[in-house]
Amino acid sequence: MDDDPEPDENSASVTRCISAYGSVTHAIVAAIADATGTDPSSVTPIYNAVDTDGLDTLLKDTDRAVAVDLQILFTVENCRVRIYGDGRVVVTPPDD
Repeated sequence: MDDDPEPDENSASVTRCISAYGSVTHAIVAAIADATGTDPSSVTPIYNAVDTDGLDTLLKDTDRAVAVDLQILFTVENCRVRIYGDGRVVVTPPDD
């Protein structure tokens, strides 16, 4: 289990729901773009940081992902990306 606390509601973190974007990759890109104030087309390709097919596989069975309390953490463009089994993507931008 991860000892890092979840970002609090008062932080600059951005939360997106995978189901609203149709894929985990699109949700991650949208959240990074919103968190950094950039255009989604300028976000570094996610596949440079993580195996996107692997993410899709891990998140395919939502019931199981929730049951095992799935959490995936990685960094893209100095943003901390956290994906939860319940379909949330939380992106925390770097401290300036």
